[in-house]
Amino acid sequence: MKPHTPTWIVLMDGSRSRILVQEAPGAALTRPFGDGFTSGRELNHEVGEDRPGRSRGSAGAARHTFEPRSNPHDKAEVEFSGQIAAFVDRGVGDRRVQRVILVAPPRALGDLRRALSPRAYARVHVEIGHDWLDLTDDEVVRRLGDALHSPLYCASPSSMAS
Repeated sequence: MKPHTPTWIVLMDGSRSRILVQEAPGAALTRPFGDGFTSGRELNHEVGEDRPGRSRGSAGAARHTFEPRSNPHDKAEVEFSGQIAAFVDRGVGDRRVQRVILVAPPRALGDLRRALSPRAYARVHVEIGHDWLDLTDDEVVRRLGDALHSPLYCASPSSMAS
């Protein structure tokens, strides 16, 4: 077994994210990244300028015949999940992370899961369908429990406290 098993705890909702890192099982969590997607202490995303009810085209009512209606906020959340997934994918590809723990509300968790590459998703050991983004790092550690102490621990979302 490798003595060094970095774990990334990806906490997110539809518009914010924080990545905590545990360098080895049982070690303290750190926030080694700066601000932004490539250096992410807290990866913030602002919803785009598109607002419901506004159209950029002049096709009129016929436009809706060809394009499904979509909520720009929902699209922004999916795009944000893709950006977080790309960040995690790069971490896996660069061998900076061995295990990934995903924590997000069910909808955001599904978006994130779909956006991860198969290689990155293979590193996911725990998925938790709750919003823990506003919890302190200490509370995240408490709620994750054994998942942070054992490199072999795998859990279902239902086994974690909400």
